[in-house]
Amino acid sequence: MIKFLICNEFYSQSTVDLEIIIGKSQSNLVGDSIRLEVNTYKAFKKMKAAAKRDKLEIVSYLIKMGSNPQDGLESAVKADKIDNTKLLIENGAEMQAIFDSHTEC
Repeated sequence: MIKFLICNEFYSQSTVDLEIIIGKSQSNLVGDSIRLEVNTYKAFKKMKAAAKRDKLEIVSYLIKMGSNPQDGLESAVKADKIDNTKLLIENGAEMQAIFDSHTEC
């Protein structure tokens, strides 16, 4: 079994199975509409949940810990959380991705 070492800007490390990356294995993937590695899925759900509530400090913390700002953007917009939306966009989330996901056939 070949594993990759992935480092983020905070120098935390985790291994990722090459079989999952190349699509040969889905044994560790979870989720409903999107299938992700277990820890990635948990981070995705946390960002999505925090973004749709008045939890600006939690959204900020999740971003600092390496969560993807794009994961929470649609939830923040739908919940009309302007401060959360602004923070997510300032940290790299893109509105165009939301529009694109709703216009695909």
